[in-house]
Amino acid sequence: MDFFNISGCRDLFFHVQEHRHDLAQIKAFLDDNGLDFLGFVLGPQELQRFYARFPGETVATNLDLWQIFEAENPDFFSSMYQCGCASAHRRRRSRR
Repeated sequence: MDFFNISGCRDLFFHVQEHRHDLAQIKAFLDDNGLDFLGFVLGPQELQRFYARFPGETVATNLDLWQIFEAENPDFFSSMYQCGCASAHRRRRSRR
């Protein structure tokens, strides 16, 4: 856990607006807001575990598969999800 002062400690442990979301809720939020999931911030060893479970996947951006993986490995995301997303509209436009 990272915090370097009492303010950081309060924010980390006692934040008044902290909400807990599961992957299905995050997927629904991204879909509702026109966002593409770009992936989790993970090290190569963590990603390798996902690819070992789903050998046909070449990009780890399928939240349905991540939900299965998390159900099978409940401690994998022990603290919080760290991920990236981008505007689906903007990404589609830039692919042209």
